[in-house]
Amino acid sequence: MSIDLFTWWSKDQGPIVGLFGATGWVHTAGMLKISSQTLRKVMGAVTFSVLLAVFGVLIYPSSAKDALSRGYYGLARSYLEDEATTGDARAQNALANLYYLGLGGEKNQTLAAQWYRKSAAQGHSPAQVNIARMYRLGLGVKRDVIRSLGWLLMARSNGNERAELWMRAVISGVAIPPNQVIMARERYRTLDALLSDAKPSP
Repeated sequence: MSIDLFTWWSKDQGPIVGLFGATGWVHTAGMLKISSQTLRKVMGAVTFSVLLAVFGVLIYPSSAKDALSRGYYGLARSYLEDEATTGDARAQNALANLYYLGLGGEKNQTLAAQWYRKSAAQGHSPAQVNIARMYRLGLGVKRDVIRSLGWLLMARSNGNERAELWMRAVISGVAIPPNQVIMARERYRTLDALLSDAKPSP
């Protein structure tokens, strides 16, 4: 049953509020004579409540992306944790970035590496580049330059341009000796090999 609130002006009595329901006008007991001052107060309160609700919706970030763009990193972390635990590779990589940088909470390289790795395992090439960096520098994981190269090779094979730039530097011998590139190609040909914690025999 819907009930509508109607207000009209009476020449003799000022504003009158009546309720109109499914059965028609509610008789005189449902009609209420109110003063114009009271009506202004009620309408002001209703208007304020509506504006507050609308304004709250407009300023409160409703997604991780929105929260990140506005600098609400704690809220973004909360949104991303929910999305990351459901297996969203992009959310996992973004959450790892927040842990890595210490935005929205404590800086935690170990958790950053874990989330980068989960995202990278799903083939998300930006996370593959990020976990490669973690292995190269030994941040949150045991330093492993060969595995780092393996992740860069995997990211490059997935079309990541940043990985391609890193690999050019590596192959030209600027950053890492060429024999390590060869070892990485031999040891880490597949994603399963990269995810394995077992050390391959030399």
